Amino acid sequence: MNSRPLSAFARTVLRVADAIPPGRVMTYGDVAAAAGTRAAQAVGVVMARHGYAVAWWRVVPATGELISGHAAESLGLYHEEGTPLLRRDNRWVIDLRSALWTPPRALAERLREGTPEPDTIGHAPAEEASADGA
Repeated sequence: MNSRPLSAFARTVLRVADAIPPGRVMTYGDVAAAAGTRAAQAVGVVMARHGYAVAWWRVVPATGELISGHAAESLGLYHEEGTPLLRRDNRWVIDLRSALWTPPRALAERLREGTPEPDTIGHAPAEEASADGA
């Protein structure tokens, strides 16, 4: 575990990931866009290093494949949350057409600006976590 303070970018990535409602997902690229960048690989690095602080299984590759090295654990969490899944080539993948979530513009702006504050990571207010209108 890294003892250095999180960068502003990492805090933003974790705020975006924390806002994803149960049963929904965002791709690394979607999280990057919501964070105001195109740095999808950097999102992956943040999630690999600090994703334990949030619902890490909700940030996924653009292919919809389960997270490498965590497929069994994430599959159980997807089933528990009701995340839409498909069988492809005899393995589970996330049904991105149904599961993909885009934060409302106002929420995305607040997440980029730093609201909610970093100390609330892992504890996003319920109204923000369900702000997708679904």
